Amino acid sequence: MYDEASLRAALDAMHPVMTEGAVMRARYRHEISQVLTEEQRTKLEAFRDRLGKRFDGRKDGRFGRESRSWGPRGDRGAWKDDPAETGADADE
Repeated sequence: MYDEASLRAALDAMHPVMTEGAVMRARYRHEISQVLTEEQRTKLEAFRDRLGKRFDGRKDGRFGRESRSWGPRGDRGAWKDDPAETGADADE
């Protein structure tokens, strides 16, 4: 059963947990960067760039394989009628 008050309470309770997680990630990244050599930092940055590019264009955050199912015309990938996918204007 949908209970908006319970949902809001649960989400409000999660907020501090998410904040703490973000702070912890930032802290350990900083601590790790302090012990890396310049060469290691460069390699780490290159790795992060490559990893970030793998996520570019993915709607659901998965990487390493096609993230969308069969389109409306039986083709794999973009939905041809979706202007956001084809780059066309919605008015065309």
